[in-house]
Amino acid sequence: MPSSPADAPSARSLTWRAKLLALLFSTAFALVVAEVAWRTWRTPGYGPTTNPYYVQHDDRLGWRYRPDSEVRHATEDFDVPIRINARGQRDALVPFERTPGRDRIVLLGDSLTFGWGVREEESFASGLESRLDCEVVNLAVSGYGTDQELLWLKAEGLRYRPDVVIVTVCANDIEECSRERMYGKAKPRFVLENGSPRLVVDRVEQSWLAATSHLYRSIAGKLRAALQPPLSSAQVISGQALVRALLRDMDAVTRSEGARLLVVSEGATWLGEGSIAESDIPHLDLAGLLKSTERVRGAVRFEHDSHWTALGHEVVAEGLASKLEELGWLR
Repeated sequence: MPSSPADAPSARSLTWRAKLLALLFSTAFALVVAEVAWRTWRTPGYGPTTNPYYVQHDDRLGWRYRPDSEVRHATEDFDVPIRINARGQRDALVPFERTPGRDRIVLLGDSLTFGWGVREEESFASGLESRLDCEVVNLAVSGYGTDQELLWLKAEGLRYRPDVVIVTVCANDIEECSRERMYGKAKPRFVLENGSPRLVVDRVEQSWLAATSHLYRSIAGKLRAALQPPLSSAQVISGQALVRALLRDMDAVTRSEGARLLVVSEGATWLGEGSIAESDIPHLDLAGLLKSTERVRGAVRFEHDSHWTALGHEVVAEGLASKLEELGWLR
């Protein structure tokens, strides 16, 4: 029996529903395929700030390393394994309790101190430990600014009751401490108030989508970076003052626990007027040592980025050991 005109709208409605369901299904399927492909081919190549296989969100610090994780870093310059211990550190696990008769050093810093591009045993953390016959706890997290390092020192570093805390600072700390987002991630934020740093963003959230999708995090991070204007001259000056104030706080916190702080950098003028070179915080400038080594012994940096090679780390360990012996802070 032929269908009546009243049946036509119902049939058309069913057709459109089927088309909508098909569109939704195909879109969801395409997104799943894109996510799987991204995780398979692109994610493993991420660096130590963004690789989700061993970098995880942290509500207080922005990010930190995933405990008990292992990956490889492979680029045109190197191919090295990365092992993260049960406390989220690239280091052998050191107990909080002190070992009688042994000095202890805590390291803070970013990818340079972490040892991006070299094996764990080639890092200056390992070299310093063997040269001074002491315990070295490497708390470096790639991408951290001085602000996150201060918070990390208070939350974790002082639990080791160190004799010495060594913090490596870089020129990019100025931007890192001036932003509420870096490397596609939210982070804590201090501002200067009457010359002292005050924490104004003490908790950072991560959306469900950012927590779930590697592809979304990458695209969103790149878009934010592209749309984020560079720091103005006034912001740079403010950032320099903030980093200096954070280092003073770090020094005060370290001294309050009976330890001493050593600041390490390549050059010092990037911190502007009143830089660490002019403060009463002991400071080691590695610029001359690295430059002279490169002239005589070979490359201290990789060909395609500015991170230190194994030779660079060896030189840094030598310089630090000499500086600590000169200061007489260890037994």
